[in-house]
Amino acid sequence: MKDTKIRCRNGKEAHTVLQLIQDRYPEVRWNSGDKPAGWEPALSDCKENGCAFTILRNRLSYDTAEYVERNPMDFTDATSAKRFLRSHKTAIHIYQSGRKVIAHESNTGREGVAICCPTDEFNFGVGARIALLRLLGEEVPSSLTGRHPIEIKKEELKVGDRVVIREWDDMAQEFGVNAFGSIKCNNFFTERMKKYCGKVARIIATFTSTDSFKLEFEDGKETPLYAFSTEMFRKVGDDFKAPKFSIGDKVEVRQWDEMADEFGTDKYGDIGEIAFVSTMSRFCGKAAIVRGKVSTYYYLLSFEGNENCMLSFSESALKPYGEIKVGDSVEIINSGKCYTTYPKWVAQNIEDKEAIAKYAYGFTPKVGTRGEVLKIAEHGEFNDGLLAYIKDDTSEKCYLIGIKGVEKIES
Repeated sequence: MKDTKIRCRNGKEAHTVLQLIQDRYPEVRWNSGDKPAGWEPALSDCKENGCAFTILRNRLSYDTAEYVERNPMDFTDATSAKRFLRSHKTAIHIYQSGRKVIAHESNTGREGVAICCPTDEFNFGVGARIALLRLLGEEVPSSLTGRHPIEIKKEELKVGDRVVIREWDDMAQEFGVNAFGSIKCNNFFTERMKKYCGKVARIIATFTSTDSFKLEFEDGKETPLYAFSTEMFRKVGDDFKAPKFSIGDKVEVRQWDEMADEFGTDKYGDIGEIAFVSTMSRFCGKAAIVRGKVSTYYYLLSFEGNENCMLSFSESALKPYGEIKVGDSVEIINSGKCYTTYPKWVAQNIEDKEAIAKYAYGFTPKVGTRGEVLKIAEHGEFNDGLLAYIKDDTSEKCYLIGIKGVEKIES
């Protein structure tokens, strides 16, 4: 945020200004490191007579009304709170582009997009509501999209059935959260279980006394000890594809040309098949964090340096951040992911005999060790995801490590 001074006449104005700064400019903090609207001393001092805020190099300070009166020359260039707030008013424009409806926020450039299915009759009103909800980061009800969740009945579930764990926000909205932070459904869905949201599993055991089930996850290395009740998941078919990303994942927006080659562009110049409009091209190549899901394959992202600005992107427009391939230089960030006694994998996947001989059996490298990726392949036995075989740049020893235990670096 640019350097500025803002004069407030009373506590109400001061609170409104601080809240707006916090929402729009997350980089601005008090010298103490606190967020603008979360520091009580300033609000207490400004409550009756007002005050003046100064923002200098994204650091926030304040002066009381008495100090401002004694030093009027210091505040001749200050803007009033009323003028400051008026200059930050937001306008949302909703318009049609072919079979798309786009909600555009003028101040931030954020957009929410709704695309009408080719088999449906176009309805601007419905599209406008969906686009606005996506812009605001709110869930789109099934009554608008026509997609209704599958209702699961107890007698329909059996060992071998495939299920997907519901999203945390979805369950929290339906059942509420208790004082301990757990969702109040049958058996309670705890914070520690949050990592399973959106993942696909199969039922391997039933507990009739508690109406719950033991699950084995398809993309994880563990079979959790938790018992999952029917409120925590929904049944899916064998053709169901699990979402590629989870909340909290770091992702990168794919390049425009790459997506245009794969999906083509429509007559409006947009990549309509994946709802990627031309104005979104400024995000191509940028890193972001998954903050939520609009639907199964649409994610809400916040970009580095602007965590409060969330936009909706199709799964097809994203790729894992720092995707690692053979030949890349990497750094070990979690040595606990190393497999120090798995020579069977090395023998099955490595052809170079010299590289096989350099496998550091029984040795765990330190965090920060750097090396070159020689091979990437599946675990092979316990569905533990991808493993990487890397050669230490210094000692030339070779380590076997889970792909999530390394990070791509510049060579």
